[in-house]
Amino acid sequence: MTVQERKHALIHWLTEVEDEKVIEKIESVQKAVDQIPERIEQLLVLSMQSEIADCTTHTSIKAMLR
Repeated sequence: MTVQERKHALIHWLTEVEDEKVIEKIESVQKAVDQIPERIEQLLVLSMQSEIADCTTHTSIKAMLR
């Protein structure tokens, strides 16, 4: 099944959903996907793979401006 066919199948299935809880779960997935741009996600993966010794300590902007 191609990606396009899978999307059409999901759309068809979604139009038949009557359960409010299921719709809320789908909306939460949509929001989660929309919140993290792909490039940031890639950077987070790289960060997780880095050695702690190679990482920069995070500080607050207030501390940096003092």
